[in-house]
Amino acid sequence: MNYTISGNGSSVILFIHGYCSDFKAWDKAKLFFEKTNRVIIVSIPGYLSPMEQVTESVRDLALSIKSILEIEKITRAHIVGHSMGGYIGVEFLSIFEENVQGLTLLNSHCYNDAEDKKTNRQKTIEFLLKHGTGIYLREIYKSLFSIEYQEKNRELIETLNERAKTYDVQVLIQSCKAMINRKNHEETLKNTKVPIQFILGAKDGLIPIDEFIKQTALPKVAEIELYPKMGHMGMYEEAEATNEKIKSFNNYVTNILVKV
Repeated sequence: MNYTISGNGSSVILFIHGYCSDFKAWDKAKLFFEKTNRVIIVSIPGYLSPMEQVTESVRDLALSIKSILEIEKITRAHIVGHSMGGYIGVEFLSIFEENVQGLTLLNSHCYNDAEDKKTNRQKTIEFLLKHGTGIYLREIYKSLFSIEYQEKNRELIETLNERAKTYDVQVLIQSCKAMINRKNHEETLKNTKVPIQFILGAKDGLIPIDEFIKQTALPKVAEIELYPKMGHMGMYEEAEATNEKIKSFNNYVTNILVKV
């Protein structure tokens, strides 16, 4: 797993991008946080990084995060995961809780796929094998952003779509398989002592509101943010507000660590 590390500060924030996205989704967050924190941006293999170690396992990706922390001699980090990146983040929490200072689930949740969702992902795999990425990416990008944001930011979304076309079809297929096979981490959130931050858009067509609300009651310590106009891409649609909320939460979990 490739990654970049920048910035200075006593706290470390590690960002994990989602499906059909890449590490550049965190460009604004990187500029915002590296002034006062050490910032690690990871690149899931195959998304604008080499394909050699693409995996079907969310657990393998979580183990790669652990390797990065060990290489950088970091004992604890605030993990921020968007969508599939959140699935990796909560998997990491389930294995290495002692290394997690706080966890932010941005447009994400702790549950595994329901059977109908698994079926749809399998259909996606079959479609990608038959037709490649072009048609699929154009359609999926329509579901990622709220209609209002799409209308005002057509050029940005087209740029993101064009960049996504460079992803190898196999990385999308492997990502679908990893999401199909991932665990349910309801018990992980229920039993953890780590503070959890939940951020969602009310117009997110991929994360049902009821699942979002249900999971927020699980942790002992939770912060909840629901943006009424935001779709599935909080780092773009509500970049400034999202960064400020993550900053506030990071300050909170950092102060807890200092007091301990």
